[in-house]
Amino acid sequence: MAGDFAQAELILREIIQLDPQSALAYNNLGIALYEQGKLDEAIASFKTALTLPNSQGTPASSHALAPNGLGLTLQQQGKLQEAISEYKKAIAIDPNFAPVRQLLQQAEQRLR
Repeated sequence: MAGDFAQAELILREIIQLDPQSALAYNNLGIALYEQGKLDEAIASFKTALTLPNSQGTPASSHALAPNGLGLTLQQQGKLQEAISEYKKAIAIDPNFAPVRQLLQQAEQRLR
């Protein structure tokens, strides 16, 4: 399984070389890096995704996936306050995105 994410990382890096403005590629790279335990790199990738427009030309920050991934990665690092902030951003973008609600609840419980 880890090999799959390593392979995905290589492919996504190639895609980013071809299209450095691809928010989706950066988001997916963040996921691949997270799954390999490369948390600092994953955070950087998610943050980059949030600065770029998506394929429809709207900011990626208007979609819940990148702040959700960033929150998950921050939570994995024990940065619960920052993770909660990202989860709340994701919920504000997409109130029906159920997985992020569960992650927010878990982070808030761990913070207590």
